[in-house]
Order: sequence, then C-alpha cells, then structure tokens
Amino acid sequence: MSKSVTIVLRVLIAFFFLIMLLGQFFAIPGVINDIRQWAPEFGHLAIPYGGAAFLALICVEVVLAAIWILLGMVRSDAVFTERAFRWVNVIIWATWIAVGMTLIPLLTMLFDSSGTAGSPPAFLFVLLAFFGGTAFALLMTVMRALLRQATDARAELAEVI
Repeated sequence: MSKSVTIVLRVLIAFFFLIMLLGQFFAIPGVINDIRQWAPEFGHLAIPYGGAAFLALICVEVVLAAIWILLGMVRSDAVFTERAFRWVNVIIWATWIAVGMTLIPLLTMLFDSSGTAGSPPAFLFVLLAFFGGTAFALLMTVMRALLRQATDARAELAEVI
C-alpha cells in the first residue's frame, strides 16, 4: 500500500474520530436537553437513548483506533501475524457491542404500547443502524477468515522457500 493512501486514510480516520468525539460531548447532550425542553413527552427516553448513542459512539471510536493500528501493520508488512487477529477481533467485538446498543431504542420502540417511544423516522434510523452494524460485523468475520487463510498460505509459502 502506498504511503499517500495510508496518509489519506489516517487523516480520514482522525477526522471521523473527531466527529465522534464532538457528537458524544456536544450533540448527544444537546439533543437530550432539546428533547426535555421541546418534547417533554419523550423526556423519559432521553437518558436511555442518549446513553446508548454515547456507548455506540465509543464502540465506533474503538473500531477506528483498531483500523489505525492495522494500517500501521500493513505499512510494516506485519498484517499477516497473530497480532493482527487481535485487532480484527477488537473490531468485530466493538461492532457487536454497538449493535447491542441499538437494541435498547429498537426494542423500546417496538414494544412501547403508549406510542411515546419515538417517531417513524427515528425507528427507521435505528433499524438501519442495527442491520448496518450487523452486516458490518458479519463482513469483518468473513474478512478475518480470509486473513487467516492468507496468513496460513503465506506461512506455507515461507516454509517452501
């Protein structure tokens, strides 16, 4: 991988990491305050939904940090080592935890009989986050299996040479 691609990817990762931090510490508390002020009928959901969003963003930050480390391993040609599998596993686990965080509002919206758990667009957004996160976690599981096959093939080739 060329150095310029690595630099661009790292700049983008840093940018997204900063956006996640801003979301955690400014947007989520602001939305919670707005909900309590402008839609008090949803006030009882502000903390559980906000907490789930805050924790999900932590998981995204963990994924971004793991990708940053894996990028460094690619540059140093160390991606076909057992150490890389630990970081891929971190990505998979953090993604599953984030998907679990989407279950809090999703299940609340599905089983709320009072009709005060959220709007249809909010439900669709949470549903999209749930299925998108699930697809990403499953994709990373497949990529881990491919990395395992490539690592084994490289080890066999090294033995032959």
